[in-house]
Amino acid sequence: MKFIVNHRLAVLFAGCVLQSVATAADVVPLTFINSLPFATVKIGATASQLMIDSGGSLGISIPEQTIKDAGSVQLLEQTTRFRDLGGQVYEVQNLVARQVTVGKTELGPVEGRVHVQWGGAPEGQDAALTKARQAGAMDLAAFGKRPVMFDYRLGSLSVYEPGEGPQTGQPG
Repeated sequence: MKFIVNHRLAVLFAGCVLQSVATAADVVPLTFINSLPFATVKIGATASQLMIDSGGSLGISIPEQTIKDAGSVQLLEQTTRFRDLGGQVYEVQNLVARQVTVGKTELGPVEGRVHVQWGGAPEGQDAALTKARQAGAMDLAAFGKRPVMFDYRLGSLSVYEPGEGPQTGQPG
């Protein structure tokens, strides 16, 4: 009888541990420049500190040198036109970045565009941000169906598997 009870507890404990591991997030450290989050993103054979644009609609935006160094980015024939905050219009080539990894999370193919430097200032309070943004950016669409949670106090981004993580109405 004692063995059966202990065996049941062991199975219950193992189930709890497996559930905990299954829902554990990949916690990625963030760097903040002018209060904007940046994370190390690996694209093929290269890694860059990309701005995480939680309000953007670009997928991933990477400069030509990163595209060359990565060895896993396909340039497409299509282009995208966009207007920056100052009204300047840009037209850039679309791309698909393969082997995109944030922390330990492989995002798979991510659609995006060739990065162009727009806006910012080479000197003054925005100079550091302008320089950092040269490496590119990615938005929440790049994570696909994976929920993400920013923790500004701890300086981290938690990336969950699809269907996992905190749900609406639950404390984070």
